[in-house]
Amino acid sequence: MTKSAVRGALCALMLILMPAPPAGAVDSDSAVYVELQDGSGTVSERWKLYGSSQALVIGIDDYSNGWPRLSNAIEDAEAVAAELEARGFEVTKLLNPGGEKLRSELRSFFALKGADPDARLFVWFAGHGYTEFGEGYLVPADAPDPSNPEFRLTALHMGDVGSMVRIARSKHVFAVFDACFAGTIFNASRARPPAAITRAVTEPVRQFLTSGDADQQVSDNGSFRKLFIKALNGREAGDANGDGYLTGTELSLFLEDRVVNLTNSAQTPRSGKLRDQRFDQGDFVFLLPQPEQVQVAAIDTADAAAGTRALPAIDRDLAVELAFWDAIKASESASDYRAYLTAYPEGQFVPLAQARIAELEARVARLEAEQARMRQEEEARRQAEAEQAAQLAALQKEPQLDPAEEAELALGLNRADRKELQAALTALGHDTGGIDGFFGPATRGAIRSYQAAKGEARTGFLTASLAGRLIAEAPKPEPKLEPKPAPEPEPQTVELTPQQAEQTQTAALPPQPAVSKQEVQAYAAANHDRLTRQFLDYNHRWRLLLEAIHGRPPNKINLSALRVKEVSGDEIVATATLQENRSLGRNFYNPASLTTDFLFKWTGSGLEIVGHKDGYEMRRTGG
Repeated sequence: MTKSAVRGALCALMLILMPAPPAGAVDSDSAVYVELQDGSGTVSERWKLYGSSQALVIGIDDYSNGWPRLSNAIEDAEAVAAELEARGFEVTKLLNPGGEKLRSELRSFFALKGADPDARLFVWFAGHGYTEFGEGYLVPADAPDPSNPEFRLTALHMGDVGSMVRIARSKHVFAVFDACFAGTIFNASRARPPAAITRAVTEPVRQFLTSGDADQQVSDNGSFRKLFIKALNGREAGDANGDGYLTGTELSLFLEDRVVNLTNSAQTPRSGKLRDQRFDQGDFVFLLPQPEQVQVAAIDTADAAAGTRALPAIDRDLAVELAFWDAIKASESASDYRAYLTAYPEGQFVPLAQARIAELEARVARLEAEQARMRQEEEARRQAEAEQAAQLAALQKEPQLDPAEEAELALGLNRADRKELQAALTALGHDTGGIDGFFGPATRGAIRSYQAAKGEARTGFLTASLAGRLIAEAPKPEPKLEPKPAPEPEPQTVELTPQQAEQTQTAALPPQPAVSKQEVQAYAAANHDRLTRQFLDYNHRWRLLLEAIHGRPPNKINLSALRVKEVSGDEIVATATLQENRSLGRNFYNPASLTTDFLFKWTGSGLEIVGHKDGYEMRRTGG
């Protein structure tokens, strides 16, 4: 808010404060009249606001079922009832009611007393309040502890109060709760009071005020009641605009500021109007006692002729300060509160202004710190995503084979071929460590030994010419002399059925491979998730794959690629690329990978892992 805006608000208020307060009256029939003003502050009409005034005053000290006893709730209720009667209200008192009594009396009050559209209804409740999961409750004398499910049956939920105030036909209802709980049926707000009583106050309204917020401890010393009565009888300046009427909004603002100041923010009253567009427009009105006319020496002649009077200097200064504070109290700018402290270093609202400045500065500091943290997290996230993308791109590349290994793969050697080559190497004096059809470290060493003997590059992999020479040079076993077979009997003609003939032809055919490379590759592509789970299970059982990367088994393995190298009967050798994903928190992952050969067994319907390549040697682990 700018200084010019503040000055404008002060000037407007001073124009309203200058005329004498209206002489509102209560007729013999207890009716309440108000003098409505237009925007310029001129009295436009005299309006009958209320035909009668009804009050229900409730006080509970004697809690009997687990809640601590109170000391001043009944005393507060008696004092409020006496003041309301002095102010023209017809008062009904309800002391120490149980749950059923509290509920029935409130409903009767709003239904019967509120049947008169011209009546104003006022409720005062002094006792325990409670908030649970954001829902407020009024606690009657016989309510058990909230841990007991019976509590929610006995206590009066504020939603029920919201329903009760709606059944009243009276335009204005105001309920004050000297208790602490969340404002679950009304919008907790600090609305600015009108510059003067206008026709807007005559609209329907359901207003609420609590002496404390949820989870706060309300003082049981009568201080809230004393401030309420002082505002009602004019001994405290609750009438912010000085028009002689105390509205529910003005009363709420006065009590909020005074209680917060007196308790150093330990107790925070909350006020507002019902969350219903039918009942949130008007304002409850109390008629204040009219002060004696103050004689002031210097009165402007024109004002005197117009029948107006000036305010005493001390009242005028206080009114200006109140107007200043009213203009800035909802501001979100610390500079507005500093301007107030400069103008009123010993003002009524210095503690609140200082607290508001500290709150706003702390809010800015928190916001800046949060923004800095979010920027750091965003940068870390982008860096992690870039690293992950680079690692994934590297994993997706096909593994590069040694040219010599690729040339050997092109020969298409099956397991029988490899056994024959191992036997030839062994016969020529190059130890393969056994003849098993797998080219492990011993076989590769035997091949390098043979290559060295022939003056060729020691790659450890065979070429077509080298494999041919190896087979040709290997000594052939001496043929065994077989005894002359006995003459075979003359074949006899046997008649076979067509089914027997077909079976005989099938048995005569050479055995077919269990599965082809293409079938295995197609199976791997169609069963990626199933194979991935097999790899993870294989790793957990044998602890042979990825634990060396981080010193412990991974929690997730992904199969990135599988390339079939060899099929021999029901045994398949394939190269698999596995990726480990280990969480670092907040969806960031650190991938590591491993590419090696695995031995599979074709079960007729799928693949089963039975071994893996450790260095140059295929190690079988089962199957």
